Amino acid sequence: MPVARAIKAAVALSLTAVVAVPVAAYTAHVEPRAVAAPPPLVAGVHMNAIATAMRDTAPPIRHRILGTDNGPMDALAGQYLSDVLDFWDETPLPQGKGFMLPPNQVASFDSRTGKGVTICLPEDSINAGACRKLNGMTSIEWDRGVLIPSITRGGNDLGAGVVLSHEIGHLADFQLREDPLQRPKSYFHTLINEQKADCLSGAWMAYVADGRSRRFTVSPDGLGEAMLSAMVFRDPIMKAGHGIGIERLNATLQGFTYGVDSCADIDGTWVSYNRQGMTKDGNAENPLRWKPLTEDYITELRDAVGAITGTKPELTTEPCDTSDDPAAPAEWCRSRTEVSANMGVLGAEVERTRSSDKDLPARIPAGPGTLLSPLLAAMVQPYIRASGAESTSTNTACVVGYLSRALSTDTFGDLMDFGDLDEIAAEMLGEGRGATAADGSKDRYAVNRVTAYLHGVYRAGNVSDCV
Repeated sequence: MPVARAIKAAVALSLTAVVAVPVAAYTAHVEPRAVAAPPPLVAGVHMNAIATAMRDTAPPIRHRILGTDNGPMDALAGQYLSDVLDFWDETPLPQGKGFMLPPNQVASFDSRTGKGVTICLPEDSINAGACRKLNGMTSIEWDRGVLIPSITRGGNDLGAGVVLSHEIGHLADFQLREDPLQRPKSYFHTLINEQKADCLSGAWMAYVADGRSRRFTVSPDGLGEAMLSAMVFRDPIMKAGHGIGIERLNATLQGFTYGVDSCADIDGTWVSYNRQGMTKDGNAENPLRWKPLTEDYITELRDAVGAITGTKPELTTEPCDTSDDPAAPAEWCRSRTEVSANMGVLGAEVERTRSSDKDLPARIPAGPGTLLSPLLAAMVQPYIRASGAESTSTNTACVVGYLSRALSTDTFGDLMDFGDLDEIAAEMLGEGRGATAADGSKDRYAVNRVTAYLHGVYRAGNVSDCV
């Protein structure tokens, strides 16, 4: 989300317009004792909770909201903003820069009607924003009309926390800069700022996940759904300011696993390194990438996998003798050591997703890469077997990540693009077929699956690093 109009002149607002927001019954409540035993380890964090909800013992909202309608969306956003500020009260900024100063103003508006108060964002903006003005005043604002309801649709309210922790991350980043009012010089500088904010958001998510939050709990499943929220506002092209889905997710997970200090590592060198070789756009509006997959394409993909790994899998369109998942686009047939390509699924017309401001969840990646994820997972099994390693969900997802990155470079023509990489990540967070081991098993927790996948995409220097 952009740091909207961050250095515009201050808007004069009367503090008499401030209204207190009551805590509404907007989400499920949970007793603090509702914990998992033993707590599972998810992306390096022990997670105790078995529910994603607000604690019955949650303290009141700690601030007032300009322009509120006193409704459930503002109550939800206000509680999450309070929780993020609680986190920063006890968490030092990176580089010994002290503690983050809370925003001077908090505002809410309705993009559908123009009601409420905006500080830096247009009143019809379906967005949230952080702003620092020339006089040093800082603010956070959000659209309660479309943004918050959309991002929390489906019952996982933590999506609202992802949005607001990202915006507060911008305020923290402002304090870390030598010149907090400096405009980004290009989309690339904006990209760095956005990924830093994503990373700082991830650090707050770990605070909730490991049970330190006084206000909320999150289960491992709820965390996986929240990570999808980090991808909703991805860029459809490479030369834009927010980052593609896997970039945003990678930055979020860095903060989640390694904490706020690791976010200081996100600079131009870090971003450039992660983007090496990624030159092909994956715009969802491009009709060329939505053609049904053919047997010729799958054979070409198989040959490319063989060229990278040195082990070419055998292909068949016949179903496995014993299927773990008959509806899957592809499976590894253990008894025949073949990849079974389900052309009834792979060759079907793929429903084309489009970005829609009225239906933000439609931006969660889905498309051809959703089908390629299980296909690649099956294709990597001969390599893992030949390496002498035991096939696991983790090393399968990692090899899929490494191959996806390699197959999206110019070396392999138009086999894949970064849109496929985003869609595979979303599939890992959903069904998770792309992390299916040779025995048909997969990691129970979505965030572990996608963490292994991103390790292959960004950190494996060679395919052998995954096994």
